[in-house]
Amino acid sequence: MTAPRPQDATRRLLATTPAPLTALAVVTSFAATLGDVELKLQYVPDRLVLTKAGFEAYVSARATTVCASLEALAATIADDVANEIVPKWSRVTVTHAGATSHSVVAEDRQPGWNHPTLLASL
Repeated sequence: MTAPRPQDATRRLLATTPAPLTALAVVTSFAATLGDVELKLQYVPDRLVLTKAGFEAYVSARATTVCASLEALAATIADDVANEIVPKWSRVTVTHAGATSHSVVAEDRQPGWNHPTLLASL
């Protein structure tokens, strides 16, 4: 048996609970700070929703992650979310504000899922 990769251990901190309203299309949002980077996660749940405690634990662990770029950080978080909670749709936005602002948006969705009126409201 091989040891879990460090990113997998961080990913598993994204604790979930069953989604209470699977028949409705709802958008769930979380926001946090990872050092000098602002993180915003928005997603449409499928079967699972992320717990607040799970998000907080994940952010705390992810804040120590060294990424080559803001794009790499956004891709890592988007991949973690896609693999742990398998949402119908998700958007990860990371922003570094300073003398020059830099923002990256990573978006994913399940094949065939589309809800333009819901997403237009974001």
